Amino acid sequence: MPALPSPDALLAHALEPRTFAGLAGVALVLVGARVYRVAVMAPGFAAGVWAGTTWLPAGLDPLLRLGAALLLGLIGAGLCSWIEQLAVRSTGAILMGALTHAVAPQLWHGHIPMWVSPVGALVGAMLFPMVYRRLLPLITSLTGALCVAWALGRPQDLLWIAGLTLLGLILQLGTGGGAGATAPKRAKGKGKDK
Repeated sequence: MPALPSPDALLAHALEPRTFAGLAGVALVLVGARVYRVAVMAPGFAAGVWAGTTWLPAGLDPLLRLGAALLLGLIGAGLCSWIEQLAVRSTGAILMGALTHAVAPQLWHGHIPMWVSPVGALVGAMLFPMVYRRLLPLITSLTGALCVAWALGRPQDLLWIAGLTLLGLILQLGTGGGAGATAPKRAKGKGKDK
């Protein structure tokens, strides 16, 4: 029977920044699409922790190293949240604006009103986040699998990553983490309000 690790070894492992990235990865695999904010911010958190563990000197005090890596993780999470909104809405605006511009000649046989493409872009900016969210079970499962694989020292093990991704996808879709799961559920009342 192998010897149990000493309390110091357990504490050192718990203070390892990779442990936090691995935990974020497990959360993404299991429930990523059901918790939209976590799904958006966890990759930035993991990237910040990775940057901290890669760029900080190895001889640094473990608590200082952990604190710096977690701070970089929080900065990465905040950046992902801000960039996500901008990127998803911009993509929707560009796609719908261009699609409207392409379809408009079929609807208006002649002069196309100036407002058509901007209105299409505005509609795209508002609606595209809903389409993006429908893909979250796959996106979060893959992102979580990559985080777990990195935390376990297997960042290029494609079989491991694919297996975790598939497991996460099955778990999330099986527990209602699929399309529309990110929208808050409303409680159903037994009677109608008058």
